Amino acid sequence: MAKRSKAREPETTVAKPNVGELSLSACEARRLYCVCVELLELCCHISGRIDPAAGWMVAHARDEVMIGIFGVRP
Repeated sequence: MAKRSKAREPETTVAKPNVGELSLSACEARRLYCVCVELLELCCHISGRIDPAAGWMVAHARDEVMIGIFGVRP
């Protein structure tokens, strides 16, 4: 017995308002980046104790952030 396929009505897309957009000054953005790097550093240290491979992956992510944002290789 074959299934009957129902004809779907086209879905209407509703424009969603932008949520979470911020306007940060350069100083605030740099400070936020620093906090994020510090958090990655902490995660790297703790993850390395649990699983060295996971610690290495987090360290790699931290290094990529440092290069991308600050242009320095730690």
